[in-house]
Amino acid sequence: MLSEKLEDIAINIRSLGAKSDGTDSTQAFIKAREKSKYIFVPAGVYIIDSLVLQEVVLFGNGTLKWKGASSSFMLELKGHCVIKGLTFDGNASLQKPINLPAIKITNANKTSIKDNNFNNFHSKIIVSDVANSTNVQVLFNKFENCGTISGCDVITVRSSDWTITGNSFRNIGAGHCVRLGLYDYDLPTHSVKRIIISENYFRDTKHVGITCEIYSQNILITKNIFESLHQAIKCESSRDKVYDITISDNIIRNIASKTSLNLSATKIKFINNRCYNLAGGPFFGKHFDCSHNEFYSSGSKNGGVISVQEHSSNAIVANNLIIKPRYRGIVLASGTITGNRIINCPDQAIRFSRSSLVVNNYIDGAKEGIVLVSSVSNSVISNNILLNIADTKISFSENNSFQSVLIKDNVGAEVDDLTLR
Repeated sequence: MLSEKLEDIAINIRSLGAKSDGTDSTQAFIKAREKSKYIFVPAGVYIIDSLVLQEVVLFGNGTLKWKGASSSFMLELKGHCVIKGLTFDGNASLQKPINLPAIKITNANKTSIKDNNFNNFHSKIIVSDVANSTNVQVLFNKFENCGTISGCDVITVRSSDWTITGNSFRNIGAGHCVRLGLYDYDLPTHSVKRIIISENYFRDTKHVGITCEIYSQNILITKNIFESLHQAIKCESSRDKVYDITISDNIIRNIASKTSLNLSATKIKFINNRCYNLAGGPFFGKHFDCSHNEFYSSGSKNGGVISVQEHSSNAIVANNLIIKPRYRGIVLASGTITGNRIINCPDQAIRFSRSSLVVNNYIDGAKEGIVLVSSVSNSVISNNILLNIADTKISFSENNSFQSVLIKDNVGAEVDDLTLR
C-alpha cells in the first residue's frame, strides 16, 4: 500500500531517460532528484556510477548495476535517505578488484536501507563515515556472493547507534560480513557505540561473521545464527580499545577456525548461546562473563572449550553445559567457576592457574577432573561432584608451593578436607 502511494507522487526513472540497455543512467537519477525526493525504479537493470543522492526515497523492484571497470564508488547517500526493495549488482566480472566502498554513507543520519538484495560484489559494499552518520538502520536485506578479495567487508560501521537486523549473509568471501570500528588511519576522536546486531543469518562465509575492532564499545550481538563460517565473532584490540560487548542468545554451529570465537577484548559477556561443532570455543581476554551457554562437540584439539588469553581478574564461568569437548573443558587463569556441567571430557575437565573459586560443578567422565597448576593460591575447591574420572579427580603437585588453598566437601574426590598453606 505504501509503495503504491509513493508511486503516485514519485518520479519514474524511465520518464527521465533511464534505460535498461546497458547505457549509463546516472544522469537520469540526478535529474529525477532535482524534481522530487521520491524516485521509483521499475523492473529493469540500470547502470550507475559515482551517483550522489541526498534526502531521497529510492524504491522499486529494479536493479542498480555498478558501471564496469569503475574507479569510483557506486552510490553515495547523504542526509536522511530511504533505500527499499531494490537489487544492487556489483558487476564483479567487469569490475576492477578495488578495495573501495560501493555505497558510501556520508552525513546520513537516520538513513534506512531495507528489503534490498545485494550480490555479485568484490568490493566493500556499505561503508559509513566516522561519527557523522548515526541511527542508520540496515534491515531485512540479502547479501550473497560478495567479497571475493581480501578486505571486502559487506557492512562497515564507523558511526554510532546503528541497528543491523534481519539480514541474510550467504556465500561471503574474504571480507567480514559486519565490521564495527575505526580504521587504523582514522583519527581516534570518536568511538563506535551502541550498535545492535540482531536476528541476522550468517552462512557459508570464508572469513568472519561479525568483527568488533578499534573503538567498538557497548555493542549488543543477539539472536543471530552463525553457520558454516571460518570464524563467527571476533572482538579484539590492544590497550582496551574494544570493550563492553554483549553476545547473547545466538546459535553458533560448524565453525572451522581454532579461534571460532576470538573474544580477547575487555568486558565481554557471552551469555545463553548454543554452540555446536566449533573447532575452538570462546577465547577471552580480561574481565569476562561466560554463563548459561551450551557447547556440544566443541573446542580445539589442544585447548579448552572455554579458555583465556591471559590472567583474567573478575572472570565468571558459570552454569555452562559442555558435552563431549574435543580436549579440555574449562581452562582459566583466575575467577569464579561455578555450576558448570562437563560431560565426557577426554582430558582435563577444569584447569586453573591462579586464585579461583571452583564450586558446585558437575563432572561426569574425564581423564582428570580438577587440575590446579603450580601458581594457584587463595582458592577454594568445594562442593563439586566428580564421577567416572579415569585418573585423578583433583590433581596438584606436592612439590609446588600452593598457598591458602581449601579443598572441601567434594563428592567422589580422593582428597578432601585439605588446606594447603
